[in-house]
Amino acid sequence: MEASDISVVHFSPGRIRLRIPKLRGDESAAEALSRKLARIATVMHVHINTATASVLVLYDPEAPKASSALSSIAKTVGLPSDGLADHEVEKRLETAARGATQSGPSPMSNLVKSFASILNRGVGKCTLGTMDLRFLVPAFLVGMGVHSALRSRPLPLPAWYNYFWFAFGIFRAYNQRDEKQD
Repeated sequence: MEASDISVVHFSPGRIRLRIPKLRGDESAAEALSRKLARIATVMHVHINTATASVLVLYDPEAPKASSALSSIAKTVGLPSDGLADHEVEKRLETAARGATQSGPSPMSNLVKSFASILNRGVGKCTLGTMDLRFLVPAFLVGMGVHSALRSRPLPLPAWYNYFWFAFGIFRAYNQRDEKQD
């Protein structure tokens, strides 16, 4: 396997997820790689999904030789690690994983933000600028909390204090942003 074909999808101490396109649909290659990875002393679990070409390796990060295990894992799957100290291999994996996950907001995220912005402008127009969603969402949750607390029979709704907690959290989060901008 060539290193250029392999991408680090996620890395955290004890867990590495790699994408290796050459494993897609190749059960025998996946099984061979799984056996090789399982032979590494600190590796606890290996799962390879040939449909997605995904390799998940769980290892014991507290083991005395955990950092050298990272070098062994990298070497086994074909990532360049020759001549690098074990902590340098770990830094490379972290950097590669950050690059894979920080490619920018997804199109769905942009769509949701755009919709919320349009809705917020509409609320502002309807209330002549006196309210926006940063006030109305927490206010709605407080209202639901009061409604839930006053109901005589239990409904499949969250407890009244959960609404207050959510309202407080949302209000604080939305309004801290204003303080930072000022």
